[in-house]
Amino acid sequence: MSLDEATNLKLGLRARPQVSPSAPTIDATERPFLSALHAAAPATETLTMTIAEQLEARGIAKGKAEGQAEGLRRVLTHLLALKFGAVPDSAIERIDRATEEQVLAWSARVLSATSLTDVIDPDGRV
Repeated sequence: MSLDEATNLKLGLRARPQVSPSAPTIDATERPFLSALHAAAPATETLTMTIAEQLEARGIAKGKAEGQAEGLRRVLTHLLALKFGAVPDSAIERIDRATEEQVLAWSARVLSATSLTDVIDPDGRV
């Protein structure tokens, strides 16, 4: 079945003999409908693709941000373990809840800190 035949069948149009394979026969009552369909199709496709692409981009950006934040937390935990030994669960939980900015600030403190408490909480609360 040709594309024209399938389209006619789906739209409920009766089959017509073709003048040539590239020139389907369309009567005057079908022209406005087909013109509107052809006019709307590119805009609808573009809109649909644009929405799909936007959703995909948002998902990629969100996943990337979450991955970067997790990576920063892992690096901080690793640095703390290298410098101070085993990192207590309470410190790991605190790191997991921290903002990216806080994790970056704590990572910078690792260089000069003499204890885990100096890094995570200079006021003495881990």
